[in-house]
Amino acid sequence: MNISGIGNRRKGDNAMNYIELRYRSRRFSESMSTTSTVIQYLRDIYELDNELFLWELYKQLLNREPDQPGFASHLSLLNNGHTRSYIVSDIINSKEAQHLYQSPALTAPHGYSIIQVLHAARRLHPETFVTRLYEQLLNRRPQQGELRIHMNMLVKMSRWRLVTSLIHTPECQRLLAGLKPSAVPQTPVHARQIGIFLGFSQQVTLGGEGIGRYTVRLAEGLLQHDDQTMVHVFAMAHNMDEVLSTFQYFMHKYPNRLFFGAFPDAGWLNRHAPVDAWIIPYIGLELAEQLERPNIVVLHDLVYVHFYDVYIRKQPEFLHYLDPIVKALAAKAARVVCSSNFIRDHEGLQYLKLPADKVKVIRLAAPSAEYDAAGIPDEQAFRSKYQLHTSYITFPSAIRLHKNHLRLIEAFLNYKQSPDGHDSDLALVFTDRFDDNPLRPEYEALLKRYYPGTLNSVVFLGRIPFSHLPALYKYAIGTIVPTEFEGSCPFPILESLSVGTPVAISRINVALEVIEDLSSFITFHPHLVPEIQWAIHQLRVRHAELPDRQRAAISGALNRTWKDAAAEFIELIDSL
Repeated sequence: MNISGIGNRRKGDNAMNYIELRYRSRRFSESMSTTSTVIQYLRDIYELDNELFLWELYKQLLNREPDQPGFASHLSLLNNGHTRSYIVSDIINSKEAQHLYQSPALTAPHGYSIIQVLHAARRLHPETFVTRLYEQLLNRRPQQGELRIHMNMLVKMSRWRLVTSLIHTPECQRLLAGLKPSAVPQTPVHARQIGIFLGFSQQVTLGGEGIGRYTVRLAEGLLQHDDQTMVHVFAMAHNMDEVLSTFQYFMHKYPNRLFFGAFPDAGWLNRHAPVDAWIIPYIGLELAEQLERPNIVVLHDLVYVHFYDVYIRKQPEFLHYLDPIVKALAAKAARVVCSSNFIRDHEGLQYLKLPADKVKVIRLAAPSAEYDAAGIPDEQAFRSKYQLHTSYITFPSAIRLHKNHLRLIEAFLNYKQSPDGHDSDLALVFTDRFDDNPLRPEYEALLKRYYPGTLNSVVFLGRIPFSHLPALYKYAIGTIVPTEFEGSCPFPILESLSVGTPVAISRINVALEVIEDLSSFITFHPHLVPEIQWAIHQLRVRHAELPDRQRAAISGALNRTWKDAAAEFIELIDSL
């Protein structure tokens, strides 16, 4: 979100609000002590109503009054359930705040300001600087181990990065929940402390990936299990914005049980993360090998084992990098969780040669409760935002070598040039692009075989926010899943049917583990383009009659909740 730029009151703005907020802000400032620490000042700001809270936050973190667009945008986020900690994070991570912090000189035009306090400490000796940050942000002095770690971190990271990292720690997040020190709940001695490790060394987009959806749903299921379960989500600083954005739809419901923290290295986590056990939701996280506490690693699939020739030809570096990590993490893990019998048998037992009692199947669940809680955007607004003004089918998936996008596009373009398809306004919608993808040359070669006018019906939205997926499914006439391989029942089947949109699916064995009656589905062989074209036609002409039959055929999976899945994880954790 862009919050930069100083806004002036314009004709048409609500002048009374500006006058009232300036007056109330002045009264609030007069009541505050200029000797307060940053965290004390923020806690008092947290007790204000939404409008005054935002007004003071802009003054404290950006040294100015809010601009009208920024104020309206943040107020809308608050009114729609986003936490105040999320707003603080959004502003403190903005380029404007960073620019102020790095400016040669800074004064507070309204008296005391948090950004000026932080700015005043930026040129202190490293030891004094770290100590000052702890005093200002955590209301305490650092322990010797913490002091040494953060002084070492300053060799590799900027002082501003350390400021934002401390703000994202569970300890600071709990203080920012608006509770006074005496009211901060003490963790019961029997509380279950579960860490979720998202230690991607590279910058990632979690919202558009199955790993992100899996992690968020599992985390909420763990929190729903009982009120004695605490969940700590750790990521590296360069991914914290993405993590907070991915979790934003429900994080406000668990302010004292869901914590987020940025970490510099695994050693820091071993010394400071308050967790009893880790869940590692992706088996390719190299840093996880250094974690010392017991961990459960999730093995979704090893697609390169099944398509070795394709991956060694197209992505040899990826294969050679990932495979040793997978074997090391699987060997070290206390338990390995798969989402299907197929992956347990092929990847877990045969390829990795793990003991049978070490590998556990915990099946996926439908996102029905999540979609109900988050709500689905208005159809007209959604279609307008993404320029989807015709009927469409969709395959919401990242473009991977085995996902079969090219055959789906070929089948769809063939359909559009057929007598039936030519007369339709049907579009095919994807949530990724071929930019920098190893399949791009084949994609460009494919397009040359078709009339340019036909190509406009293939729409690439790119990655869309996690919260927009339900609407993408809901307003489609159908979802088509052409994948050659999956490690479990494909997410799009459960997601689409959760909102009542029918699906056409490739015939892959793993889907049969949860679909009780495959005859209720439109199915096709993933390698046969004419069959995929036939499925597109069937989905278009039969979409109204299919949802109830398909939901009944997969009712067991649709009725399973993420709280159910989380209960099986907790049983594993308690047994460690």
